[in-house]
Formats: sequence, structure tokens, C-alpha cells
Amino acid sequence: MARSGNKKHSAKNVKYLTLALLGVGLVGCSSVSNDTTLQCPEVSIISDGAELIRFASGQPAVAQNIIHQESFEGFAGSCEHNIDDAIMSVEIIPKIFSAKGPANMDGTARFDYFVALSDSQGAIINKQRFPVNLTYLDDSSEILWQEDVPVTLTLPLKDGESVTKYRIFIGLQLSRDELKYIKANR
Repeated sequence: MARSGNKKHSAKNVKYLTLALLGVGLVGCSSVSNDTTLQCPEVSIISDGAELIRFASGQPAVAQNIIHQESFEGFAGSCEHNIDDAIMSVEIIPKIFSAKGPANMDGTARFDYFVALSDSQGAIINKQRFPVNLTYLDDSSEILWQEDVPVTLTLPLKDGESVTKYRIFIGLQLSRDELKYIKANR
């Protein structure tokens, strides 16, 4: 998995762009001359990683001890099939809402989100974490943040093999205690 900016594409590439919102995967149809339908893998925001509440270290998990909290607001994505090179590139741009908590003394929020790729059996093939460091402006206590550079995954396109065997999951990286808190307070 690697980050990359915009790329120039050959005329033989089959390309389409799908804007995906929370819980909606990248899907679509592009046709090539032999009427084969090309699809993209499903992209989902994992439910246990859709929200993060970070408390002050060593303090009880109560409202006045919240440093910041985040939630996935959605993502944009695109999928490109390069028939010549037998690969597919999937780009994902997450959008995350962050709110400053009452225990936040320095006006910042630091957290990670992840992008994971699984096979048809649900086994994770690749997972990568991306750090986010936000600064709340002056009196603002909220930020709607979007990644500047898309996360890019490159998947092989083998003859006769469907790329829908892959699934892509995105989410906020939680500690064990944060996950336990989120599950208990749904």
C-alpha cells in the first residue's frame, strides 16, 4: 500500500470514479471491448472503527475527561483498471470529523486511521496506519478533516479472477480500552 498523487493514464486504461459515502462501497461498471464488466472491490468503514473517544491518560472515562473524539464522515474513492499491466489501483480519501473535548489543554488531536485489505476468506492481506495531527483554530472546537493525498492500493488483475474477492476496510485505530468503551456505550 502506498500513497500517491494524481497519475497520467494510458488510453488503454479503463477508469471510473465513484463517490462513496458512509457504508457504501466502490462499485461500478465499465465495459471493455469484449463486454467483460470490470468491478471494484467493496470499501467499508468498519463499525468498531467508525468512532474514537480519547480520554485523558489515567483518568476515568467520563465526559469531562475527553481530550478529543472523532468519527468517520465518509470517504471518496476511485478505481482504475489497467488492462495492459494487469493491475487495478484503488484510491481512498477519508473524511473525519474531530471535536475538541473539555480535557484538551493544548488544542490538538492526534490519532491514526487505517486502511486494510482482505481476501475472500476475510484474512487481512495488508493493513497500514496513517497518523493524523490536527490543531483546533482559536475558538473552534470542531474540524472536518480530509486527507490531502489519497491512499492508493494496487491489486493484481489475473485472468479469470474477480477483484471482488478483495474487500477494503477503513477505520480509526483504537486502543483496547477505547474499543471496549465504544462497544459498551453504543
